[in-house]
Amino acid sequence: MSDLVRTLITGLVTSVIFLILVWIFWKIYDRPSKRQLEVEQERQEKSKEIRMWRAVEAQMAQEEAEAEALALIERKKAEQRARAIPPPSGVVSNAFAKLDAPTSGEQFNEQFKPKQGMEEIQVEELVEEIQQDDSDVLLAPELVEVRQDSGEDAEHLLELLEQEEESEEEEIEPEIAESEPVRLEAQETEDQDEKAIADEKVDWDSKSEKDQDDPWSVGW
Repeated sequence: MSDLVRTLITGLVTSVIFLILVWIFWKIYDRPSKRQLEVEQERQEKSKEIRMWRAVEAQMAQEEAEAEALALIERKKAEQRARAIPPPSGVVSNAFAKLDAPTSGEQFNEQFKPKQGMEEIQVEELVEEIQQDDSDVLLAPELVEVRQDSGEDAEHLLELLEQEEESEEEEIEPEIAESEPVRLEAQETEDQDEKAIADEKVDWDSKSEKDQDDPWSVGW
């Protein structure tokens, strides 16, 4: 291999090595300075403010357009109301008087009558009489007989009811007979309690009278 080829290969290899080293140093040390960072931050803040103010202006423009549209609608409604209000009668009468036109009476009313003659139209009412045809009733099939079961006799039912009433009365009578002695015992106990309370009250009253008569009693 000649010297020329060898030098070219070595030069190529060394250039590749130097390119790799330069790229590594550039990635490590090529960083923005503090001033550059501050400038970049200021630019970002300014862009944010610009976007915010643009949004505010767009919203204000939209609100102004809506307000103008509402004002225009209200103005049109006010004009329509003003047109709908009839003028006062004095102004109308003065206007007709200036035009030498009558302001009252038959001549004034004739102005508002239609000029063309009115034609009377007679309308004939046509009344159709509907005749009822009952011939279809005759074509109906024979009547269907309804089956009725024979019921029990009324006398038998009355006897059953009387037997039930008698059995109920017989059941009620022993219950009443059983409850009467209990009621009498309760009444006797109440009378005894009342008598005992009355006796105690009489004894207490007599004791209190004795204590009042005795000068040495201290009310115990």
